[in-house]
Formats: sequence, structure tokens, C-alpha cells
Amino acid sequence: MNIVDVSGSDVGTSKEWLTQVLPLIADPDVHIAIDALDRLIRASNFAAFGVLATCQSTHTRIYTPAGTHDLARPDGVLVSGLLALIGGKEKAEIVRRSQAGKEAKRQRGQWVQSVDFLPRGIAYDRKTQTWSYTTAADEVREVFRLAAEGATQAEIGRRTGVPSQTIRSLLQNPIYDGRLVFASRSSGRIANSKHQKKVARPAEQVIDVRVYSETDQLVPHELWHSVQARFRAAEHAQRRTREATAPSSWASSFLFSSHEPEVEQAVGQ
Repeated sequence: MNIVDVSGSDVGTSKEWLTQVLPLIADPDVHIAIDALDRLIRASNFAAFGVLATCQSTHTRIYTPAGTHDLARPDGVLVSGLLALIGGKEKAEIVRRSQAGKEAKRQRGQWVQSVDFLPRGIAYDRKTQTWSYTTAADEVREVFRLAAEGATQAEIGRRTGVPSQTIRSLLQNPIYDGRLVFASRSSGRIANSKHQKKVARPAEQVIDVRVYSETDQLVPHELWHSVQARFRAAEHAQRRTREATAPSSWASSFLFSSHEPEVEQAVGQ
């Protein structure tokens, strides 16, 4: 069998390794052939050595073009462990350089993600590094107009065709005020997932760069701020309602208030 599209950093936690490879290498006559050891393990932490520990316990030899790794032998353990650590360091350096390059592009107002993740109505040309609009831009303008008039999200969705569950984030996205804002950053991959965890950036690291001029931005500046003011007023009213209806005892009040989840508005990554 083959494991494809899985980084050497993630083999040990991949579904293919756990459900297909492990049962096979339980047989002492079954071994592993691979292009290079770092395709099997890149040890960025000690937990990654579980792959080698498994191969050692099952007497599985690892065949590469450079030679055979026999973990039943002391020299096999030494060489395999060193190569795994070197692979982990190289991967970390690649990631560091890639992230630094993306951060520099964000600060210059460039889009570093797939264009499939661009907000509704927004277009970006990587070759010319220019921003423009799609045919959905008129829908976005109508969403803001209706919101400023006090329409509910459900009503806006019915009248524009924009999914109602996306309207709140759309209305709070600064791109429609002409600004590309990165208020969060990745803090690593979620376990057993391809998704990245997000954490809020410190205030001094938030990127806020204008990519459309005030005359070219999709939504007029005054309309944008009018809608944001409505959000703040609604949140203030909800907070006062919660405070007014909270239990009178200190203990119950603490339980309701101290564990209230915070909602983060993050644009880009």
C-alpha cells in the first residue's frame, strides 16, 4: 500500500498509518520501503518518535535508497533518530521562511490564501497584485443598505439571496471599507485535522492595510460605520439585558458571566 499527500510530520497520526500500516507491520515479515526517512518521520517533538518506536517493537526494517534502517541494532536507532531530528529541523525552517514571506506580503496588502477564500464580491489578481470586484459586489452593497435600514439577517438573506448565516461576518469584514485586516494568526494545526487553530494577534501585530482607495471601496465609508454602530448598539443592549436578568446571588452570577465565550472577528489568516 502507499501513503500519499501526507507530510512526514504527520504520518504517525494519519488515518492511513493507524488503520492500514500498523496492522500490516504487526507481521514481522512485512517491512517499509520509502524514498527517504524524512518521508516517514520529521521529528519536531518527541511524540513524533512514536513511529520509530512502533517500527522497533514490530521488528520492522525501513528501506531507503540510502540504506536500511534496522531499529533492532544500536546504530540503526542512532542514525534513524538523528535523521528524524534533522528532518524536523529542516521542516521547521521551511515553515518559518514560508510564514515570514506570507507575513511580508500581508503587510504589503497582498492576498496570500487561495482566491477561493476571498470575501463575496472581492477579486484579486496575483500577477498584477491588484484588487477589483466581481459581479456579486452589487449583492454586498444591497446587504449593507438593508442592514443600515434595520433589516434582520433573515430578511436580508431573503431579499438578496446571500446565505443569512454569513451576513453578520460579511457586514463586519473591513475589506468592504477598503481595508485588508489580519486580526488573528495560526497557532498550529488542530490534532487529526488539516485545519489550523486561530489565536488573536497582539494589538501591535494586527495588520490593517488599505487596498482600495476611499473613492473605490465597495461600501461608502459613512455607510460602513453606520452598520458597525448598529452592531455596537445591539451588543450593548444585549449586554444590559443579560445583566438585568442575571441571578442575584454572587455565585450564580459568576457562573453565567465568567464563562461567557468570546467571539473573535478574524479576517484572513
